[in-house]
Amino acid sequence: MSIRIDLSDLTSNLNLEAELNEIAVQEVVKKLALDLQAGLMLATPVDTGQARNGWQIAEAGDLTAVENMVPYIGVLNDGHSQQAPAGFVENVIDDVTKRPTK
Repeated sequence: MSIRIDLSDLTSNLNLEAELNEIAVQEVVKKLALDLQAGLMLATPVDTGQARNGWQIAEAGDLTAVENMVPYIGVLNDGHSQQAPAGFVENVIDDVTKRPTK
């Protein structure tokens, strides 16, 4: 007498679970990027609005980034404007990443 256990159902379920986990991770990353962009836009000091409107979400393959290509965004983050404290970018990152995910 022999026993044979077919694991194909189990492995296909594991593959499906891995795919679902990857989808869940992608959704969390997308939400985090949107939350960061929104928080950074609100925290960025405004003169002409160029720096505030410079916050963009960039996606390339598996990479998702929130970026601002305005040349003086670093100077603003260093405290050049009295409208926002130095390190406002880091403050937003801390705030957004410490929130519980919903």
